[in-house]
This record gives sequence, structure tokens and C-alpha cells, in this order.
Amino acid sequence: MKHHRKNIIWRSVGIAFIYTIILIIGCSIKEPISVKHERGSIVGIVHPIEIEAIVIAEQGIVDVAKTKTDTTGYFGLKNLKGGIYNLIVTAPSYGKYVKTGIIVYENGVTAIEDVYLKPMPEQIVEINPRNGASDHPLKKALEIIFAGSMDELSVEKAFHISPDLNGKITWSSNSKYFSFMPKPQFRANTEYKVDISTDAKTIYGDTLSFGYTFSFQTEDVVVVRTNPYNGAKGVNTGSNLTIEFNSAMDKNSVENAISIQPDILGDFIWNSDESVVFNPGTYMLTQTTYVIAIDTTAVDIFGSQLSKSHILTFETEPLSIVSYYPQNGATHVNIGTHVVISFNSEMDQNSVGNAFSISPNVEGSIIWDNYYQFRFKPATGFANNIQYEIQVNVSCRDKGGKNLPRNFKMVFTTAP
Repeated sequence: MKHHRKNIIWRSVGIAFIYTIILIIGCSIKEPISVKHERGSIVGIVHPIEIEAIVIAEQGIVDVAKTKTDTTGYFGLKNLKGGIYNLIVTAPSYGKYVKTGIIVYENGVTAIEDVYLKPMPEQIVEINPRNGASDHPLKKALEIIFAGSMDELSVEKAFHISPDLNGKITWSSNSKYFSFMPKPQFRANTEYKVDISTDAKTIYGDTLSFGYTFSFQTEDVVVVRTNPYNGAKGVNTGSNLTIEFNSAMDKNSVENAISIQPDILGDFIWNSDESVVFNPGTYMLTQTTYVIAIDTTAVDIFGSQLSKSHILTFETEPLSIVSYYPQNGATHVNIGTHVVISFNSEMDQNSVGNAFSISPNVEGSIIWDNYYQFRFKPATGFANNIQYEIQVNVSCRDKGGKNLPRNFKMVFTTAP
């Protein structure tokens, strides 16, 4: 009997074990096999192939990956997350190469065109703008970074830029950083050539191994910012219009090049040679789309035209009451006070008079201080210790025909 019972126990254990194995196998069949996502790579070749170049992939100001070229000039930056990268290639005695906007895909390889580094005298580490650069800002300095401290006077004598222009040269405290800031600015859409001759010396008297020349192109004259911005909604009807350029402008040409629809009178005020403000003489129309055009007859101080016409559109806010007196809920109001109401637009005065009411009724007259503000003057004053309700209903409209979007109501209580 004991032996028979032991067999039953072992048989039960065996069945349970087999059942467990079946469950495990079944589950493994049903569960999908997970796919491991491989990261992407950037590959390419740097010339001259015999140099050992440093290649860096960065995002923003953060270096993400770094490698060196092999004896064939090949490099591979691997294990990169999908995204957009900048590529920086440097080598001793060669100028720096920068390429932006390189897209890397997961499980993908991004091959870039061959990189050709140009030799640079060993004393020069970096230049900005780089050789062949385009769209250099008109008011941004030209920079040269040296490997060691330089004899400043010799460098300044060795430095030449054409077309010729005036500028201010500044040095860092260690005489390694040279900056040339044009005065008043670079000319727009112009190619500049910079020469640094072998007369440039270090503080130890070593001259450049050879003269160095690079060139760059400046940007066009453009509008860089407006306020309101293009496509803005709900713009305050009392706003000014600000236009900023990237160049010092000929003021008369700019003012003559600006047109505004619907037409509105106003004055131009210049904050600087690059920034002009149009100050309307009155409120703009409510709930209206304005179109401001600046055509290419606008030129800068050198006569360079705006590269293309600039169109700005924005929509103003609805008609509203922007201020009133007394304040809603005010108490102990002097019985001789006037009720004052101001709008954000020039008003149709008849419609306002018909839309205005006061309860309990008080005899009086409406007096307009200007096109957008009126006051109600009681004939003999308000009564003491009375709560008055002022209403302006939606039938009132501005000179553009836009109605108040909702009824306005406020109450106040006079002094005992």
C-alpha cells in the first residue's frame, strides 16, 4: 500500500511538471519576440586622407559622439539616437569644418559628402566666419583665434580686408583672440576677402608659416522682427507698429516704402537706425485685418535694397469698454460726479447715446471728451444714498460699424 501511494504521488508530480512545461512553451509561442532597435550612424571621408582628423557630432552645445579618421580618411560615428546633429571636423594646421542639420534615423546610416579641410598656418586655430561662409550678419564681428599669444601690432598690420572698411579691433587679455567689428557695419550681400600676411608674429617673434586668405558673403537686407507679429490675433487697437531690420536703414526710403491697409494716419519714430515705430494718430479699427507692406524701395545706408517685399497681417481686438468711472460696486460716490466711459475705438456717437441708460432714470446730458470717451453729466446731480445701474447695450457701434459684442453693466451707490 505504501509503495502504491508513493507511485501515485510521483505520478502527480510528473503530470504537474509536464503541465508547467506546456504552459511555459505555450506562453513563449504567444508572446511576440521583442525587436531591439539599433541606433543610427554618420559616416564619411575627410581629405587629405593622411591627416588624423577629429570628428564630433553635437546637438546644441553638447558633444554627443567623437571619433578620429583612419588611414583612409574614413570615420564612423555610431550608436547615435535618431535626431538632427551638427558635425564638426578639425585637424592640426587645418581650418575647422562645420556642417549643420544632419538627420540620423534609427537603424540607419547617414553618409555625408566628402569633407575637404584646408591648411591653416599653425598659429591660427579658428576663424569666424569660416572660409566660404554665406549670410554673415552685418553687425557681427570677424574673429580669429590663435594657438598662442600674438604680437598684437604685427597682426593688425598683417590684417587686410577688402572691400576696405573702417572697424574696431579688440584683443583678449592673453592676446590670443582677435576681433574686428566693422563701423558702422558690413555692406549687405557683399563678398569680403581677408588676408593675413606672414608679417603676423607671435610674442616670441615666430611668423606665420605662410599667409592665410579666406572669404565670406554677408547677408541680404531683411526685416528681422515685427510687433505685432505676422498672423497675430486680438491686437490692441491702440498698439504701435514696430519694424526691425538687420541693417542701418535710410529712414526716408523706409517710410516711403511702407503702406498700411486699411489706411490710417500716424507718425514714424525711429528708436535706432535699424528700428522704426509707426504710431497711429488714433485707435485702429476694431476686429479688422490690417495688412502692412514694406516694398523693396526701402534701402539701407549703403543703398542696398530690401531683398524682398515684407508683408505683415494682423487682426485687431473686438470693440470693448476699456475704462469707466465710478468703478463697479463703488459706494459713497459724490452726488455731483460724472459717469465716464471710454472705448477702444472711435465711436458712432448717436448709437452710443441710444445704447446708454441709467436706472433709476436721471436727467442729464452726454458730453464727448474725444472720439472714444464720453461722460454723462446729471442735470442737477444724483440723489443721495441710491444705487444706480449704468448700461450700454450691444446696439452701440464704432465708426467702422462694429457693435459691442455684449451688454455692459455697472452699479454704484451714492453717498448718504
